[in-house]
Amino acid sequence: PLHDSAQRRLLRLLAYQGQTAAALSQFESIKKTLHAELGIEPDVELLQLAQQIKEGALPLPDTGAAKAVTSRETTAVPRHNLPEILTPFIGRESELAQLTERLAAADYRLITLAGPGGIGKTRLALEAARANLHRFADGAFFVPLDGVAQASEIPAAIAAALNVTFSSEAAPAAELLRILQEKQLLLVVDNLEHIIEEGAALLLQIVQSAPQVVLLITSRERLNVQAEDLFRLRGLPYPDDANGEAGHYAAVRLFADRAHRLQKTFRLSDETLPHVARICRLVEGLPLGLELAATWVRDFSVAQIAHSLAENIDLLATDLRDISPRHRNLAAVFEYSWQLLTTDEQAALSQLAVFRVSFTPAAAGQVANASPLTLTRLRYKSLIRSMGNGRYSLHQLTQQFAADKLAEMGKMAVYQEHAAHFLNLVAAQSEALTGAQPQQAIGMVQLDLDNVRQAWRWGTTVGYWKALHRSVAGLSRFYHATGLNGEGAQMMGQALDALPADAEHALRLDLLLEQTGFIISQAKLSVAISQAEAAVTLAQQLDDSVRLGRAFLLLGRAHSQTGGLRQSCSDLEAGLTQARRGQDLALEAEILRYLGTTLQSLNERQQGENYLLQALQIMRDLGNRTQEQAILLYLAVNHIEMNEYASGRPYLEEALHLIQATGNRPLESRIQNALGFVNAALGQLEVALPYHDRSRQIAHEIGEPFQESHAYHNLCTVNRKLGR
Repeated sequence: PLHDSAQRRLLRLLAYQGQTAAALSQFESIKKTLHAELGIEPDVELLQLAQQIKEGALPLPDTGAAKAVTSRETTAVPRHNLPEILTPFIGRESELAQLTERLAAADYRLITLAGPGGIGKTRLALEAARANLHRFADGAFFVPLDGVAQASEIPAAIAAALNVTFSSEAAPAAELLRILQEKQLLLVVDNLEHIIEEGAALLLQIVQSAPQVVLLITSRERLNVQAEDLFRLRGLPYPDDANGEAGHYAAVRLFADRAHRLQKTFRLSDETLPHVARICRLVEGLPLGLELAATWVRDFSVAQIAHSLAENIDLLATDLRDISPRHRNLAAVFEYSWQLLTTDEQAALSQLAVFRVSFTPAAAGQVANASPLTLTRLRYKSLIRSMGNGRYSLHQLTQQFAADKLAEMGKMAVYQEHAAHFLNLVAAQSEALTGAQPQQAIGMVQLDLDNVRQAWRWGTTVGYWKALHRSVAGLSRFYHATGLNGEGAQMMGQALDALPADAEHALRLDLLLEQTGFIISQAKLSVAISQAEAAVTLAQQLDDSVRLGRAFLLLGRAHSQTGGLRQSCSDLEAGLTQARRGQDLALEAEILRYLGTTLQSLNERQQGENYLLQALQIMRDLGNRTQEQAILLYLAVNHIEMNEYASGRPYLEEALHLIQATGNRPLESRIQNALGFVNAALGQLEVALPYHDRSRQIAHEIGEPFQESHAYHNLCTVNRKLGR
């Protein structure tokens, strides 16, 4: 009953159905509830709506503004990842209406909501996105950047929001532009300010190359480009005094709503309204300041809250150069909240600042020594937030304030605890990433990827080499599985650059091997060959058969991609000898796989298939479903290229069956298309059609237009043969 936007929708619905009396009765009920519960009157928009209904002046859905249909409107059910928000949206009606106009037009595709921290940029952006979902056929997606340390990570953040993976060897930015090129969607890019210089360039590229993508950006700083449509947000409107109209102001209504949620005895009255109005003036209508101040009503009167804030007014608004700009409006609110915490709560909150984006209760306990009870208390005091998926997060400003407190308290050892926790998490998932259910392991790392990145970078900065070494294999497998080859190469290179001259040779070699693998995926083949040769030399010095086998494998892969197929075979055979000497079955199977495909390219198909069958058996025995699936596809291709369609089809059917375990959608699209091709070649045209159509559908969903065009071509061919 206190949710204004929902009540407005209900009144309109009743009026449109001709139930004018019921609509006005509902308005009176709302009015009584607001007065009884909060001591306030309905907002201006609700009053105007009731007056329109009473006078019969409400525009019908098929007239006036309600009749306008723009080129962006669609009846398709949109996809989105917009987080659910469980508190009512109060204020910002005019800004929301203006944003709706912009999103309905085709001329505004780079929209920025700018303002200080805590002003409500993210909330307004999400409300606008949700209200305009119907305008974007491919959906609206929320892309938080508060855990992104540099602009080069933005493509990965957008890909994660879209739930797509980079499957080609192109740079992540180029791959992202390809995926977005044909999409009609809205991207809400949140918290850009810390990477705005480089980030703005990428966003401009998106606008220029993806003509139906709209960007709604939140930032403390404007982009400062011609294409930008800027909305600069200020605090919510607040009264200059506690006159009779004060209860209509958005700032007062926001404070009253949040306070009533925490303390049911609170309501606006002649006694409380002057103090609430004063609080609103002291925080200048800043939504975060109002929400934090409202949490104190359980322990203090609004008069006490206003008095305490007034005594610290210099901290609320100051131009002192030694005060961080991000703290100039909220320092008093944060400091007051801090003083109300127990010693244990202060210790926990300060150490929780080490987390990036979000964390689990288990991680909070291990890293910050924060008990579930302490987390609950901090959540009740609005200093941490529940994300609804078993994880917690801190508002960015709260995190900055807590980080300052952490430095003051000198508890910097928490950074080592953080690094140890997340590097161990990656190491623990290493085997699972090549096991029977890799998707589960990928998901676990993906949820904490921002924390993993911070742990890795901190470890390379301070020389936390043992923990880093344990996580090298797992982190590399994750990056390969998700297509983030550029970031993988960068992370391994960062560690190599920081490695001291006297570092353990095995660590240096492992970093070199993993970086070389990523460089091959990026098709930087001359660099890859040079590094692989260096890895061979170092492995020989260590007399390490397994690492030497991997070095030869990488060298063979690089030579193969440059067209040196015979040299590739020689390298791979040398690697196979070392893998068998070291009794590493997984490495042996991987080398056999590449030997098989290389021999296929040399038209030595029978020997190539023998190697692939050997690799397949080993991978099955090891339970590596991802590699098993890939080998099955290569075996099928070998038969198809020899026009042996009937013998190739079982391999494809088996590979498709493994999709449930691997979740590899790019590979699934190819398998589906290949199955359609094989069935059509065998004369089973009706059977072929759904395979091609499924391939087309998957390729469209994951943003692979090249594969989608292949599926369309095959669909056309089959339909033509059927006479359709």
